[in-house]
Amino acid sequence: MQRSSISTLSTFKTTTNKLTVNYKKVTGASGYQIAYQKSGSQTWTYTTVSSKSASKTLTKLTNKKNYKVKVRAYKTVSGKKYYGTYSVTKTVKVK
Repeated sequence: MQRSSISTLSTFKTTTNKLTVNYKKVTGASGYQIAYQKSGSQTWTYTTVSSKSASKTLTKLTNKKNYKVKVRAYKTVSGKKYYGTYSVTKTVKVK
């Protein structure tokens, strides 16, 4: 995975208590890490996704609240994960 390969968030779909995050795949990535936090919170929550998927549905979110979301790709080499740069952080309101 090249250093210049940065994941980008493309679209979001919100429903009650859920947020589906779509992102563009990075060539050579082993997987992706999605970080999200409720606005006003200082704590990020992290989830990983396999390289086969280009989306992830985040569940158990609070209705009518804004969430900040960012994504980055990683490559696993000899059992160690090497992370790329995070995408631009985007804010989305859950329905």
